[in-house]
Amino acid sequence: MATAHLIHGYLGVGKTTFASRLERQLPAIRFSHDEWMTRLYGDDPPVERFEDFYRRVYQQVGEIWSCCLELGVDVVLDFGFWNRLERDATIAKIIALGGEARLYRLSCPEDETWRRLESRNLDLKGSLYIARNTFEVLKTWFEPLGDDEERIEMGIRRAVQTDVPRIMEIRHSLRENRLSDPDLVTADCETFIERSEIWVWEEDGAVQGFAAGDTRDGRIFGLFITPEYEGRGISQALLPLACETLRKAGHTTAKLSTVAGTRAERFYRTNGWTVTGKNQKGELVFQRPL
Repeated sequence: MATAHLIHGYLGVGKTTFASRLERQLPAIRFSHDEWMTRLYGDDPPVERFEDFYRRVYQQVGEIWSCCLELGVDVVLDFGFWNRLERDATIAKIIALGGEARLYRLSCPEDETWRRLESRNLDLKGSLYIARNTFEVLKTWFEPLGDDEERIEMGIRRAVQTDVPRIMEIRHSLRENRLSDPDLVTADCETFIERSEIWVWEEDGAVQGFAAGDTRDGRIFGLFITPEYEGRGISQALLPLACETLRKAGHTTAKLSTVAGTRAERFYRTNGWTVTGKNQKGELVFQRPL
């Protein structure tokens, strides 16, 4: 039985990034509505024609993914599925075609979604241009999932105290930058959560990564991902939120330290961090303007 993977979420939550990852992992054929729109009608279609263009693409893509499902090929439907009627109709169609439907809900803090959209607007690469007014107006079109809609939760949220055991489990699972004093770090986590300074990535029903910024000294306290979930872009999604925590606290530069010769060192160098020296432990000290 073929499976259709439905991706639900508002603008900027990372739907296409996640859909692309699913496409490679399953494997499956991905259908991202925005990519079809921009290829056929440009990245900023006229407002008065947008609804018509949208409908045409939706119908055309619908015919193709339906054929794929009938042929036993898994599909990833990166359509957002903003209203309940559309979700129910699509799931009913999938079942009628002999397939299985799997619904994913992606979420992300609004400040971060708009930051992503602002960045994306500078280099669209197949995405639609989204003005701030459009971002606000379209919220009235968005219908969140109901409690009765079975889904797989994905995305970013602030950590809560009940996340501490899982955060520490992730920290202990790492092969690099191992802890010297686990009890101290556990206490730090609890304190940071009280100040809303830890962000977590949730996937497959559990926290799979976390990032934290220490507002006392402008330091990135931690950025760690479960080994099995590395290489999926989770670090790139979490780190900006930890940096934004520091910026909002009045810091102009973020700092961190890591062991030389590790994947962490390569990650920070690749993502624009600069080495400024070494600390007393011999670790490399990085910084980046906020």
